Amino acid sequence: MADSSLVLYVADPRSVRVIDGSPPSWMVEMALREKGLGYERRALAFDRGEHRRPEILALNPRGTIPILVDEGRPVSETFAILDYLERTRPAQALLPPAEQRAALARALTRLHQTAELKAAGMALFAYLMR
Repeated sequence: MADSSLVLYVADPRSVRVIDGSPPSWMVEMALREKGLGYERRALAFDRGEHRRPEILALNPRGTIPILVDEGRPVSETFAILDYLERTRPAQALLPPAEQRAALARALTRLHQTAELKAAGMALFAYLMR
């Protein structure tokens, strides 16, 4: 059950003033637990700039979390991590086995991205057309 090769970097909840932690990190932690995967959790204090330390920026130059490190290889961005876990650890699948249902699940998890991208694109279009 434990997979000692996995290290997950998350926000230290005490360092995030608005909410208790990081919803993107929660999603990855939930997936790891649902899949029954053990991992080492490393909390970074944002208020002390720990997410900007050179060793963290070497894992993800954007300095954002979550970052999953698997056998020394980093994967960043929540949905990329979720896809990575599904593909590299297929036991205890989080997506339905039927491809069409899996595609629908992927579409629903990314619906907000589509809406945000469309809104940004429309704003840019309006700006350019002035």
